[in-house]
Amino acid sequence: MSEIEDGQWIDRLSAQLVDAERPAEVLRVAGAWLAARMAAEGFAWLRSRGTLQRVEGDRMEQIHLQNSRSNRAGEQVMFNVVLNVRDRRLAAWRGAHPDSALREGSDDWVCGHPLGSLVDSMFGGHLGLTHPVQRLERMEAFVGRLRQVAMPWFDSTADPSRLVTDVPDLTLGFDTSDLLEWLISRDEQGQARALLERWMALYPSNPADFEAGCELARRDGERPPPGCGEAPGWTAVRLGLL
Repeated sequence: MSEIEDGQWIDRLSAQLVDAERPAEVLRVAGAWLAARMAAEGFAWLRSRGTLQRVEGDRMEQIHLQNSRSNRAGEQVMFNVVLNVRDRRLAAWRGAHPDSALREGSDDWVCGHPLGSLVDSMFGGHLGLTHPVQRLERMEAFVGRLRQVAMPWFDSTADPSRLVTDVPDLTLGFDTSDLLEWLISRDEQGQARALLERWMALYPSNPADFEAGCELARRDGERPPPGCGEAPGWTAVRLGLL
């Protein structure tokens, strides 16, 4: 589209957004509006999934708009926002290394959590569109929040040479094993060891869980669930990082 056509499309979506009543319709239009505003960043709207997605090679970056169960037309229209990173090359590595991967099968998960976990305000990670007259203003503010918070977060997880220093502590705590595996899938053993050292410095009070995970891996015991306290130890042993 030309800039004029883009502007006309956004204007039409803006009018539809103000007029929409049902939460599902608000979600549909809001997603299309966001995709139009963030087209320069490479995002497209996947209506069936309620997701903004950007694909670069094997990597998928996703912004999910999740309909709240308490939404009611004319009463409340609010969407939870969750960020995800997925990677097909990591999925292929997992499929080829079933004894080393924590997630079974060809899972493409790298990392993810609610946008609200990265902002100061409890409601900073939500998109509230209850009142039609406030929707466009709130949408513009939300675009700013995505550019200020979500885009740097995606960048922090995109480059193996920067991951160790740039990824937020919160993300490292949520998805330690997945991030270690992602680095190994890129043949970045040194970076994986450095990331593990950073994690251990962040969580020095969890040696028992870490050792329990190591022991599970050494005796070929049952895999711990991703995200649990034993997972980093299990992964560290299976990836040869100790």
